[in-house]
Amino acid sequence: QNDSKAMSSANDIACTPYDISQKVKDIEALFERNAHMNETHLIHDEMHELEDDLLTLNSNISVYSAVEQINLIQVTQSPASLVDRWRTLQGSINEIIQSLQKTF
Repeated sequence: QNDSKAMSSANDIACTPYDISQKVKDIEALFERNAHMNETHLIHDEMHELEDDLLTLNSNISVYSAVEQINLIQVTQSPASLVDRWRTLQGSINEIIQSLQKTF
């Protein structure tokens, strides 16, 4: 049991473009089920994980703009603003993923 736990935390150290892409899909699913209306804590939790994933990417690509956008989302109260900021972040993340896929 300890071996599998150690392996999973070792695997969590560096993220891949696939990990980031999967997290974006998870967050999009929350928006599709209108979590931004009354379950913003779920979105904020996922954003925190996305930020951690971005910061552990094994790449020279700058993620600071995306991290700043995540920080803005985490303090956003308005559902409409949340959606707008998510769309902007999603575009930034997609650009990062495309750049990463060229280097992987």
